[in-house]
Amino acid sequence: MLVIRRFVTLHHHHRHHRLHGDVMELRKSRFNFFIPLANNYYILYNTFSGAIALIDKEVKNCIEKEDFSKIPPAMLNYLQKQEFIIPSSLDEIKRYQYYFFKNAFSIESISYTILTTYDCNFACIYCYERLRKMTSPVYMDLSIAKQAVEYIKRGAKSSNCKKIHIVLYGGEPLLNLNPAMYILENTRRFCLKNDIELITNLITNGSLMTKEVINKLLNYNLRGVQVTVDGIREIHDKRRPFKNGRGSFDIIMKNIIDTIDLLPPKTIVIRSNIDKTNYKDYPMLLDYLADLGLKDKIRIDISPLSGIPADISCPITMLKGKELAGIIFELWKVAMEKGFEFWWEPSIMVCAAKQVAAEAIDPKGNVYKCWGLIADERFCVRNIREDKYRPIFYEYITANMSLPRKCKECNILPFCGGGCLHESHIRTGKPFSITCADFLSKEMLETKIKLYVIRKYKSILKEKGITL
Repeated sequence: MLVIRRFVTLHHHHRHHRLHGDVMELRKSRFNFFIPLANNYYILYNTFSGAIALIDKEVKNCIEKEDFSKIPPAMLNYLQKQEFIIPSSLDEIKRYQYYFFKNAFSIESISYTILTTYDCNFACIYCYERLRKMTSPVYMDLSIAKQAVEYIKRGAKSSNCKKIHIVLYGGEPLLNLNPAMYILENTRRFCLKNDIELITNLITNGSLMTKEVINKLLNYNLRGVQVTVDGIREIHDKRRPFKNGRGSFDIIMKNIIDTIDLLPPKTIVIRSNIDKTNYKDYPMLLDYLADLGLKDKIRIDISPLSGIPADISCPITMLKGKELAGIIFELWKVAMEKGFEFWWEPSIMVCAAKQVAAEAIDPKGNVYKCWGLIADERFCVRNIREDKYRPIFYEYITANMSLPRKCKECNILPFCGGGCLHESHIRTGKPFSITCADFLSKEMLETKIKLYVIRKYKSILKEKGITL
């Protein structure tokens, strides 16, 4: 993963500098991304290298016009080191694809998402699994759990991996915990014998997340727990009720409070799905969490709703495009002002569905790549009893090999990673037909970079008189 390197302020010094040698052999990076600020300043971010700088308008113009002779040597050297300016002979698309596939084909760490059931005890109004009739009373039994362990062992032996990452998912995975515990215990024993690190994550609605459950999972290096809370009680309970219509807010919050101190700080992520009907009230949830003393113990995640097909009736209205990015920005600003941490870090995006070493195993033992396409057997890549992958597997792992021109010409390609397969399936009926997703847009990248800069470099912004 490539991360941000430095944040420096670069000013043009109003002097012309003639550089000798290889000025003509340089050009601007196709992955430069400019964000305009006040007082003629810009954030310059490179979506491939992760480098970031605060520049003035004259420096921006010199870079965009490739008029490098006017850039002072020390500044030019910095811009080259951070890869804002690159050798003319470098093919950036080939280099990007090399890094993309280096990550996509890495087998040092292998990941298995385990769906212990397709069933759920909630009736969330926007759940794409329920709306697409994916939820059903299908439960993994001990026989499938045993086969899953053997499948995981085979994967670990063939890859000679150093880490095995298991994510418990559903449906609601805690409705059927015993198979998960069997898989975790037997995988743990295998890992101990073979000097492999086991890491566990849990994605749950929170209603069954008791002290007993968390204490059990702590034996398997539990690193992350995601629980969804969509607002204060009266808002959340309308959106995420139990199947019998009863509200779920109180039991979820009780479970969070009961288990929070069993876990290291920031292990629990409280995710909130926002749309046009609930975003204005989100700050009230932040106040509620802060009043409970949770802001230093949890992380928050403000997520736009996605994955709902246009032909399915749903009592919410999704936020899109610039409106979505603007609202996410304002909500995160409020959250940061209230003391909650913005934890996103810039990186090259490699979707798990396009990675060789990331798979999801459903209650029947069917193996999938994309979480959004689980339960649709057209997109199943194999069953855990099968020796070979089905042909569609190779569609997933080669999805980025033939990028269309629009992707190759886009400066945020490393951020979006060639798009979302699930989003493509919703829009076109074809997961491998690349489409641009709202949550991977230029507007969303601008929002995230600005929030990152506010978190990391507030004093520099203040010094320059810049307010975001």
